[in-house]
Amino acid sequence: MMIEAKRRNLKKSGELSGIKKRILAVFWGVSGGAIACFLMLLIFSAILSISSASSSIAKPIATAVLFLSAFICGSISSRILKEKGILIGAVSGAIYFLLYALIGLIFGSTSLQAAISLKFIIAVVSSAIGGVIGVNRRR
Repeated sequence: MMIEAKRRNLKKSGELSGIKKRILAVFWGVSGGAIACFLMLLIFSAILSISSASSSIAKPIATAVLFLSAFICGSISSRILKEKGILIGAVSGAIYFLLYALIGLIFGSTSLQAAISLKFIIAVVSSAIGGVIGVNRRR
């Protein structure tokens, strides 16, 4: 009886460490994606400010930055976890997009519009692709 109780406790603590590992992987992936997004937006804004490009190019650039940063987010998460690349990538991308949309709402650059669902799909799919590539990438 006592041995069975110890086995159950070991199983539960093993599951908890697995959950912690997944949460940390997603956290670092979302953090890496946010940093990549910030740096890419900084570079593109500097390029747009010194060039004579029109402001109509800003939305496609922002969508490309979302795609690339979500890809990086999924890739980092799955490389840390080393398993379930598509799932971890998609979850990381969904959480990353929520952060992206929240920051956009706070600073007033994003409104709740029909394009937001397309951006959500872009973020989740690109991070899932990044997750598959990240988990299968050799060091």
